[in-house]
Amino acid sequence: MNRRTFLASSIGIGISGCLERNGDEVEPSEEARQAEAAREALEEYEEEQEQGEQDAESSGDEWRWSTGEPNSNPVTDGEFVFLAKYDGLHAIEATTGKHLWTGSVFSEANAAPAITDERLYTPDRRGDIFGYNRSGEEDWRVEQDDVAFLESPIVSGDYLYVRGRAPKSTILAISISEEEVLWETTYSLGFPHDDVVYLVNFAHPTGGEDELLCKYADSGEVKWNADIAGGTYLVDNELWVRQQENEIAALDPESGEFIREFRFPTSNRGTLYPLENQLLMTYQDGSRGRTTVYSFDKSGKSIQWEYEEDYISLSSPSFDTSHIYFGGEDGKLRVLDLESGSVQSRYNVGYKRIGRPAITEEIVVVYESNGDLVGIDRKIL
Repeated sequence: MNRRTFLASSIGIGISGCLERNGDEVEPSEEARQAEAAREALEEYEEEQEQGEQDAESSGDEWRWSTGEPNSNPVTDGEFVFLAKYDGLHAIEATTGKHLWTGSVFSEANAAPAITDERLYTPDRRGDIFGYNRSGEEDWRVEQDDVAFLESPIVSGDYLYVRGRAPKSTILAISISEEEVLWETTYSLGFPHDDVVYLVNFAHPTGGEDELLCKYADSGEVKWNADIAGGTYLVDNELWVRQQENEIAALDPESGEFIREFRFPTSNRGTLYPLENQLLMTYQDGSRGRTTVYSFDKSGKSIQWEYEEDYISLSSPSFDTSHIYFGGEDGKLRVLDLESGSVQSRYNVGYKRIGRPAITEEIVVVYESNGDLVGIDRKIL
């Protein structure tokens, strides 16, 4: 429960009828006094939020906006930054931190929006997905009963995919042009590609193989399926899937037929990021408290470089053409050279954990776990 929700519910506990008689005088009960205090605190909190939405503090090389309680990492289209909060979707000017507009939702916004040229799509906890134009006006909506959306939507062509919980995990495939749900499944979302989407049916933990399914986006019908042992990635028109420890299998995306198998030079259990000229993998070893970043050549057969952090958990990375950016639980933003893996900067944002950065040509934007959204001039990194 966030601070606003707690204060609002506290008001309801002692709503005005709770009175006590003291001799001939009628005095407010303790519950009523607590409710009045909560009401005053809520008004003060909302005034702080309104002021925070208008002003970002600037100190030359960075700006800082106190968001209150963000529910997502920031995302950017290169010019604006978007952030989900309890009260909706917020748009901020990337270079200045100026708050531009708020797109309201029925319930708490839980995830960063999907960004397209025409709209931004953001889900809320009640089961609604809202579409906003670039002026912050709602012009699209799909409503679902008894679904809590927990993750950012993914848009591919005319199709939007989003994971909800109702009460078990459910993937919905939605037609954007028709504003309607086409089909749903309990399988896990891999990724969409053109007119198909790849889904994984994970086996029971006690044994068995996972199943990869390729489904048509418009109908949800299965095009092909294959037995695999883990995550799925598209690398140079090959569909890579994990097999046993260190093994990767490449499949034909059209037919699902196995093309080849090869061994990774290290564990394949990390998260893989296919880039233009290399493959990046991040691996968090909880038993040793170590985070390792590997760079492989595009074949996946040799390590180009590796970078390690002991006892520090890192965020998911963001990339530009020449650098990798990580947030850290120690409040530092790390910038690595993409070609060599050397550390270009460890910028001290603050003392709070920071999440995945959003990158523009001029600014790197991160949020701290205390609720501050921070924009940093890339010239000082």
